[in-house]
Formats: sequence, structure tokens, C-alpha cells
Amino acid sequence: MFLLPAMLMAQGKLSIVDFQYVESDQTANTYGTEQFDQNGRRCALLRISTTEKGFTFEGGSLGITKVDDNHPAEVWVYVPAGLRRITIHHPQLGNMYNYEFPINVEPGRTYIMQLVTGKVQTVVEEDAGGQFLIMHVQPANAMVYIDNTMREVKTDGTMTLMLPYGSHTYRVEAASHISESGIVEIGQSKVTKNVALKSAKATLTITCPMADAQIYVNEELKGSGRCSLTLDAGMYVVEARKAGHRASRQSVELAQQERKNISLAAPVPMYGTLNVSSSPVEAEVWLDGKKLGATPDIFRNILAGSHELELRKQGCKPAKRAVTIAEAKVESVEITLEKGFGGNAEVITVNGVSFRMIPVRGGTFTMGCTGEQGGDCWD
Repeated sequence: MFLLPAMLMAQGKLSIVDFQYVESDQTANTYGTEQFDQNGRRCALLRISTTEKGFTFEGGSLGITKVDDNHPAEVWVYVPAGLRRITIHHPQLGNMYNYEFPINVEPGRTYIMQLVTGKVQTVVEEDAGGQFLIMHVQPANAMVYIDNTMREVKTDGTMTLMLPYGSHTYRVEAASHISESGIVEIGQSKVTKNVALKSAKATLTITCPMADAQIYVNEELKGSGRCSLTLDAGMYVVEARKAGHRASRQSVELAQQERKNISLAAPVPMYGTLNVSSSPVEAEVWLDGKKLGATPDIFRNILAGSHELELRKQGCKPAKRAVTIAEAKVESVEITLEKGFGGNAEVITVNGVSFRMIPVRGGTFTMGCTGEQGGDCWD
């Protein structure tokens, strides 16, 4: 069985059974035992008969001048003359409010005041032998160990456990966080402890002078030109990539909570050559929507990678091809154009009827001229 310290219990109430002036008692009027109020007048003395200690007194607006409880079975209370009422307090025995004196209180006189109280008893209560520990942890999914035993944590990050009195160890752990451990003391009152783990993640800021270069970290796209990332401690491969360019890369190792800035070099362009010929000749060469020239021709400094090639010639159908340019290589393409409406044909609608028309420069069209009469295609 565990026992709590003694607890005081009160029985009964405070009451005054006698109050009288004692003419033969000159204590309030004798040098060494007399007291004076704030106005310099000699105080009256109330000799209160009681075997209990711990009383406090109130005298209203006039106040109490002095309380002296260093007397066997008495408490001496010095009050200003003219005081009409007194209030008595005791933490276990209770209160007596505004007791009105039956006679006038005169300066330099001593009065006997018989106080009747209940008894203060000592009660010993049974004790549970321990107290509750309440922990609030962040993050809420952290693991909590008390005395090296893992304890259940609720989804809101709260753990409640009753522990025996004394010292106990605790440890709080969570992935990607710095663990915290220590000692908690369990006493008569419950203990509440808040533990917020600090993140162990590192911060990595990556920049590249080529604003449209794509930033990859361990093969994962993270942004373009510049990005700031929160990462676990470890080693990473960082790259700046752009189509038709040779990627720039470097490795970086991060420690817990480290902040690091790195700058990647701009990706280097990779060029190849495109050799284009056609039948008929002098077809316009367009690459990715940009006109390069006319066939036949060799076009250098073409970015490596996949491109869309288109040939256009008046009187012929446009021809499109997908071409792949390799670094420092020549890609040769030969295309035969089919006769028909060319890429410069326009659609004109008259009264709801649409016509496909080819614009012809003045002086360049001869009625009846066909491919069989010496022309490759219609001019």
C-alpha cells in the first residue's frame, strides 16, 4: 500500500462565545507590549483564546495594526480604537465574517475574546504509487519509447501513460527527424511534456545559367533553371538537360540539416549536318517550322535530336519527314514530291462554296502548259 502525506481536515465552525473588557489587564497600555496605529494613537488589544494557529484577520477600512501569535493558547491582535467589526479566516477551520463587537473598543485597553473552533484532524489517504505522464509529440507519427519500451501514440500525437514515482527515460524518434531523449521525473502531480522533433532534412538549391534547362535530381525532373529542394541526407546526382544539348552533371553529398548551393554549367549544344535533295529541285526546306533554304543543299549546325522536315514547292504536294540528327554526323534525305496543289494553296469561299486556289505571280503562267510539255510541275 502507498500512503499520501498527512492531509488536514476540519470539523465544526468558528464562533465567538465571549467578548469583554478586562480593566485589570494593562498589556495594551504598558511600555514594551503597547502598539500605536498609523495616526499615532495607542491601539486596543484583543487577546483571542485559541489553541489553533494559522489565523488571518481583517478589520475593514481601519485595518489590523499587528498580529502576534507567539503566545500559548492565545493570539494577540492589535486594532485601531473605534474598530467595530472583525473578520477571521482559517485555511482548514473556515471563516467568520464581520463579527460585530458588543462594546466599544477604546485605545490602550485590553479585551478578552473567546474563540471556539473545531478540531484539525490528520487523515492519511491511500496512494496509487504513481502519476500520469502525458506527451504531445510532433510529428504525430513519431515513435515514443519510455524506459526503452515503445508506447502507443494516438493519431493526434498524444501518448498517455501512468508511471511509478521516480525518474524515467524517454526517447522520441521519427523518420527524417533528429531524435530527442531525456529524463522525466514523476511525482505527486501529473506531468505534461511537449516534444517537437527538428527536421533532419537538408536544403539544396540548384541554379543553371540556361533558364530553360531542365533540372534533374537522381533522374527525377525538379524544375527549370533554378530550384530549391528539401532532401534526406545522402548522395545525389544533379543534372541540367536540354534537347539537342549535352547534359551537365555533378554529384553532391548532403549531411543532416545542411544547406548547400550548387551551380550547374549550361548544357552544351550538340550539332550535326542535314543533307537534303529533292525531285524536282529548288523545293523550299523547312525544319521545325523554320525555313532553311532550298534543295539541294547541305545544312550545318543543326541541333542533335528529332526534327520535323518539310519540303514545299508550288504545284506539288508538301512532303513531311521525321529526321534524327546525330552529333557530328551527316543525315542525308532525298524526297520525291508528288504533283498537286502546293503548300501555298489558299481556300477561298464564295456564296458558301469553297475553292482551293494557288496564287500565281503575274507573267509566269502560260495557259495549257503541262508537265508533259517540258515543265516539271505547274509554275
